[in-house]
Amino acid sequence: MRRFPLDSAGRVTWTYVILGGLWLFAAERGVVRYTQNVRTLTRLDTYSGWILVAITAPMLYFERRRSDRRSRRLYAIVSASDDAILGGTPAGVLTSWNRAAERLYGYKSQEALGRTLHLLFPRNEHDAVGPILKRIQGGESIRYHETLHVRRDGTTAWLSLTISPIHDAGQKVIGFSATARDITHRKQTEDALRVQAQIIDQIHDAVVSTDLEGYITSWNRGAGKLFGYTAEEMLGGHVRRLYPDDQHGFLQDEVIAPLKGKGEHEVEVRMRRQSGEEFYASISLSLLRNDQGVPTGMIGYSMDITERKRAEKAMRMAEVGKLASGLVHEVRNPLNAMRMQIAVIRNKLKRPDADNLRLTITQLERLEHEVLRVERLASDFLTYGRPGSEKSENVDLYCVAADVVEFIKPEFEQTGVRVKLEGHGGPGQLVVRVDRDKLRQVLLNLAENARQAMAEGGHFTLRCERTSDHEVRITASDTGCGIPEQRIPLAFEAFYSTKDEGSGLGLPIVKETVEAAGGRVRVESEVGRGTSFEIYLPLADGGAVGSVTRGMESEERSST
Repeated sequence: MRRFPLDSAGRVTWTYVILGGLWLFAAERGVVRYTQNVRTLTRLDTYSGWILVAITAPMLYFERRRSDRRSRRLYAIVSASDDAILGGTPAGVLTSWNRAAERLYGYKSQEALGRTLHLLFPRNEHDAVGPILKRIQGGESIRYHETLHVRRDGTTAWLSLTISPIHDAGQKVIGFSATARDITHRKQTEDALRVQAQIIDQIHDAVVSTDLEGYITSWNRGAGKLFGYTAEEMLGGHVRRLYPDDQHGFLQDEVIAPLKGKGEHEVEVRMRRQSGEEFYASISLSLLRNDQGVPTGMIGYSMDITERKRAEKAMRMAEVGKLASGLVHEVRNPLNAMRMQIAVIRNKLKRPDADNLRLTITQLERLEHEVLRVERLASDFLTYGRPGSEKSENVDLYCVAADVVEFIKPEFEQTGVRVKLEGHGGPGQLVVRVDRDKLRQVLLNLAENARQAMAEGGHFTLRCERTSDHEVRITASDTGCGIPEQRIPLAFEAFYSTKDEGSGLGLPIVKETVEAAGGRVRVESEVGRGTSFEIYLPLADGGAVGSVTRGMESEERSST
């Protein structure tokens, strides 16, 4: 015969039916009556009892089934929870302990059950358990109590405890339930952020963060010292408050826009203190990003460079004095030659015969040569004295190089020098931000140096190429006489020249112009084999093709 196993609801129901039947049977048999009427009434009551048992038994069964399902569901939720969930008596004795509690504390349920609430607290907080139990017994909940706990294996963990009383139907406290959550990672992060905040706050220079719209979100003590504003005055305000009114356009175009494009940016800019005093600052900027790498704000490190600017200006003035002295020395020779030529012309014109007129013309030509020489000296002096660019623009480097090659090619070939342009210059690939005229002058200076180094003829090559995502390089190389190794460090010194008629300012102009554009120059040379100058320039922000100024409308060209 097949057997059907009974669940808890079935067992309870059948127990109810059996006990009810026994009670009714005993009630009928055990009551002795003296009259027929009484026995009849007793029998009727017994029948009513049987009917009541038959009706209530199914109701009891299904209600018990629902209760069992709820209990199993709750047990499954408690067991599957990542938080430790446990329960106990009003006296603090533990009566339930889920799997997460085993993982968190290191005690198995059989080891924890029967122990007291002290197990949830470190030894130095055991004295607090008594007051907590009194609060629980009084019906009060303990929420988010944070404590550093020592696990069974000796390791520590920061826990957040929430303990709540359990009431019966009459609102009497019959126990407690507790939830424990591991917050070690959060506490470590908070501690790290707190240390970082303290470090940033102790930095003497200004550290300011903003949201993507430029509204200030943090302000350290260094910022207060530099600008004169307190954190309360600046938090929530816009960063443009720190700039003079005429710098607001510069802030948007030359500070915030490049930063959002590249993720980091460095710039020197005029700023303003609370007192209204303006000063120069060097700012290093970076984007702040969330865990997904999405920009959420900006942070800037500002340093007062006013004194440095003054020192640079003083050094510049001293250098100008040195340049003026050198210019006077360089100009004196052609002026003396011009004075002698004028004297010769004056004497020849006193007897204006054919021979003297021919000699006078020759002397005038020499005089013109000296005048042009002085003019070149003056031009070089002015160029070197003003290396900065006031009209920087996006320029296609390859097009400028192609323009220079086309310009110098006829003259160079007359002296036996072959000119070649190498590299690739597709539209917008080699875009730099610089003064186009000064960049052209740089390449012409290098070309002229190369031509003078190849008196017997040779090869001059300009090569343009992209070296990284942020930088381009142009190389000017020749096959001339080369520069002795000991003289290479002097090549960029003002008025240093190995040529009789050179101003000594060509290469210094190259260096000054390139560095003013944010680049650098390298030189390699070997006597008898030639010289190579490498110019590195940063790519223009964004490399916008639409804003590129082209020196020529032609596509990529190469001259050989």
